[in-house]
Amino acid sequence: MSVGETPSLIPLVALGVDLDLHVSDPSLAQLLRTLWADCLRPQGPELLDGCEAERDGPHTGWVRVEGIGPFEVVTASGRARCSGPSGALAATLAALNGVAIAATPYLGVHCAVVARDGRAVALPAPSGRGKTTTTVALLQRGWTYVSDEAMALGWDDGRLRAYPRPLAMSSWAAATLGVELGEDADGERVVTPTQLGTRATTPAEPLTVDAVVVLERTDGEESGPGRLVAADRAEGLTRLLPRCFNHFHDPARTLDVLRDLVLRSEVVTLHLGHPARSARTLERWLVG
Repeated sequence: MSVGETPSLIPLVALGVDLDLHVSDPSLAQLLRTLWADCLRPQGPELLDGCEAERDGPHTGWVRVEGIGPFEVVTASGRARCSGPSGALAATLAALNGVAIAATPYLGVHCAVVARDGRAVALPAPSGRGKTTTTVALLQRGWTYVSDEAMALGWDDGRLRAYPRPLAMSSWAAATLGVELGEDADGERVVTPTQLGTRATTPAEPLTVDAVVVLERTDGEESGPGRLVAADRAEGLTRLLPRCFNHFHDPARTLDVLRDLVLRSEVVTLHLGHPARSARTLERWLVG
């Protein structure tokens, strides 16, 4: 950090982890605070001047964004150098997500989750398969955002927790779905749940996953309405298990939590077509 720089502290909570985000550049600090507004710590100050001592304990973490261009995004495990604000924004999003996943007290599964009328739908798929794009298309149809990155489940009760981080869409997805709001982050458009008309919170009443929708891309169907194919529960379990971030903490309990989830869920495969049309096809199946 250069002499004379006074960092701002933005207190966040993500996946049950208290995160202290320290940012030297005032403009970037304000942008990050806006994008992560849904994850601000409820009892923490909205924005503090100065840098408090970093806490070291369970379920806590920190990220520092140093400089005013070029930038360095620093975590306990390394640092990334970025030439401009767009790169710094992308690196900070990744760093916060990585620190939260590493320290989360929940079982984390690489999966998008949306909800409606007390029902939640899990959308497991590898990166680049269409999780975020499908999530945004469903939000545009009135669904509630839970996460596009990590399905967080209680180890003891399997209860779903919200992770309302900002969504990072590809430029193609943003253009296809008509999303013009948000900020540029190295070729992606970053938007908040609120900008898309929804704000996720962990509900007072338990929210359970009632459907597991495996996402697949099929050549030649890019402009189609999407195609649903029934799958058995074993297929749902085999798709979810490899996408666990922290199963190694308790492999046996991981299997129990996910087995209980798929036993109470319907499981289908959605072969993606046009994002908006695929979302409509999925919604018709889910709500009738």
